[in-house]
Amino acid sequence: MLKIRFIQLICLLGVVGLLAACGGASPREQALEATVAALQTQISITPTIAATATLTPGPDWRSQFIGLTYPPLPEGWEYIGGAITFSTCDPGSPCTSGEETYAVADLRQINVSEETAEHLLLFERLVRYESDGTAVWVVLDVLVGSEIGGSNWLWQGCRVGDAPQTDDEIVAFRSIVLDPSGPAWRANHLTGRFEPISPDGLTCVDENPGS
Repeated sequence: MLKIRFIQLICLLGVVGLLAACGGASPREQALEATVAALQTQISITPTIAATATLTPGPDWRSQFIGLTYPPLPEGWEYIGGAITFSTCDPGSPCTSGEETYAVADLRQINVSEETAEHLLLFERLVRYESDGTAVWVVLDVLVGSEIGGSNWLWQGCRVGDAPQTDDEIVAFRSIVLDPSGPAWRANHLTGRFEPISPDGLTCVDENPGS
């Protein structure tokens, strides 16, 4: 298309030149000059394409950790603490075939600044014991601290309503001790997921205020 317009421009310039040599510009000549000017303008325009901003997504920690069997932990992470949330095993003895144990574990990135270190809360199931007695876990679900506003959570010490015992599957931010509207989750062993729950009726006690 651009080539055709260029040829038209050359032809029109030749016609205009001949007409100008023969005398004054007639209305038809003026129209031809206007057409030539328009073609010159179109040819000189170079279309520009606006740059599209490229978003840099953060690490997808859930996809990286769900399904992970450990120890060892991935490089760059350290274990902070944890607690059993549900178990059919006898306390103090290894689980046998057919029994189940679930837990939560708090991980923190190392070798990064305190301001940028990520915290993860893992919901995990006991897979087996190694010959030396080391427990091996598989990660079922993950809470990412930066996605939910922090990592100052309670693993135990919450009860629902007038229940006489604490519900060890409940995970909540320590702020819920003073603010009953704080967020909370259930580490549901039936679904293998952290499920948001209503804080209504929750009473939590921070059993480890220094941690």
